[in-house]
Amino acid sequence: MVSDYAGARATLSGPDANYFSDFLWAPNYLLVSDRVRIDLEENDIQGYKAHSVRTTPGFDFALKQQPIPPYYLLEITGRFELDRRRFDNFEGQLCPKCHIWKPTKGSGFGYGEKNLFPLLESWNGGDFLLQGNIDSGAMYCTRKVADLARAEKWTGFGIQIMSWGCPEDGRADLRFPDWYEDLRHKVLEAFPVINGEIHSPLDELRKRQQEGIAWPYPLPQE
Repeated sequence: MVSDYAGARATLSGPDANYFSDFLWAPNYLLVSDRVRIDLEENDIQGYKAHSVRTTPGFDFALKQQPIPPYYLLEITGRFELDRRRFDNFEGQLCPKCHIWKPTKGSGFGYGEKNLFPLLESWNGGDFLLQGNIDSGAMYCTRKVADLARAEKWTGFGIQIMSWGCPEDGRADLRFPDWYEDLRHKVLEAFPVINGEIHSPLDELRKRQQEGIAWPYPLPQE
């Protein structure tokens, strides 16, 4: 955990690693290769600051006999806010300082039930983004980043849509030229517009619960 990104360090793990990927997995952080950093700069990607990170091999790291290439820790500066009405209808407890959300006992909203609708007017223009009003630990990117990842064939990188309920978890296959239209189709199927109002699987789930009708799909995970 770091609050000051400058001078951050990382220990690499992975007994089965056979190459150094462009993205290294770390909870709540983005560690990227020098190649990705250069691609981001050359393509005017916004919403981040790149900090050189000192990397050392862990005892179980399969590539510890090889020189470790430069990696950078991205400090995400892009922000947007979520629509609280769609998220929890203002029923949850949200800390005004740390922005951590907790469900209210007896309300209809648990940890896994997230309707993530961004308020577009709150977007500060970043291509890498975090939620400004609710801390979920998730990181987001615009289509510009995904298209660049596909064009440059970044490794260790994948995307999926924000909200629960899409087929195959809403994962995008960046190998295919029509990945965006495929993902867009999944979103429109899962979140149809009915009488001008966006509906999600959670809307249907609650309706069925009220009417005593079985729900045929896996429930959100707590």
